[in-house]
Amino acid sequence: MKKFISAVALAALSTSAYANVLMPEISRDGKTKNTSVLAVSQDKRSYIAGEYTSQSLETDTTPSVDLDITFTNLFGAVSTDTFSFEGSYSKNKMETMGAEQDLAELNLLMGFRTGGNLTLGLGLSVDELTETIDDTVLEAGGTMVVNGTTLGASLAHHMIDTPTTEGDYTVLTLAFGKQDKSVSWETGIQYTTKGNDAVLADTRLGVFGNGTMIVNDVELDGSLSYEYGDYLQNRATDNDYSQLEISLDAEFLVGPTFYITPGVYHLSTTLPKAADSDSSILSVKSDFGYRADGLDTTFGLSYSTGELEGIDADGIGFNLNVGYKF
Repeated sequence: MKKFISAVALAALSTSAYANVLMPEISRDGKTKNTSVLAVSQDKRSYIAGEYTSQSLETDTTPSVDLDITFTNLFGAVSTDTFSFEGSYSKNKMETMGAEQDLAELNLLMGFRTGGNLTLGLGLSVDELTETIDDTVLEAGGTMVVNGTTLGASLAHHMIDTPTTEGDYTVLTLAFGKQDKSVSWETGIQYTTKGNDAVLADTRLGVFGNGTMIVNDVELDGSLSYEYGDYLQNRATDNDYSQLEISLDAEFLVGPTFYITPGVYHLSTTLPKAADSDSSILSVKSDFGYRADGLDTTFGLSYSTGELEGIDADGIGFNLNVGYKF
């Protein structure tokens, strides 16, 4: 449940939530992270940012169970005419029923641009899924522009390390999109291969779409992803898996330096009956920000409610994000 809950708590609150896969970010805050080497290889931003997020969830049980999550993240990017780099380091602390987990994640993504319409990206990430299980990812990909449309493809190889064994699987991404100063959109598919050894998941197919539109004093952002497939290998029945993720928000400028950004986030996961109960959560939030002379500061509040593995839960959260764009 760790990865599910942390995704809800952080993505619902974070003003620096992971966004585009293929097209580089054009959000006015200047500190929204990309999510793959494809976008980073085309990005031309230079910035530094930090974020602190706190989320509390309480189950609707007798007695109730509290889950407290705190998340600290330092991230940034630097670019030249031919090179881009984006990096982040985060610490995720989770406390429930007297137990505590401290998990870390490191992401290093870089890209190279040729004199033509081609880019190449390389990436390394290390994610502590639990205190005893690590996920190391090596990613490589590239993009090219054909008649104004950007095409991209990448391979991300995941290596799972547990105390007793190791395993791996690969994710193939194919995407296309377009972008100018005020509109950016992308869509694509992701195919996850069957895991081996420590990875028991079977093949899965996902589709995604992301978009940003800036119209005068309003910025609209939306993301949609859906993944489905077999939950485990070598299971003939009761093996369906799916996950749906939707994020929508709108930024409204209030005068020359202030803005407000209401938004909504939904995540639902369907698992086989024999594996676990389904999970679904809805979060509503509002961010309040100040932006001037390269500085962007945001304070956000959120409320989340839904089912976590069949148990009703809800709670509030807040976050503070400060970034400077060079």
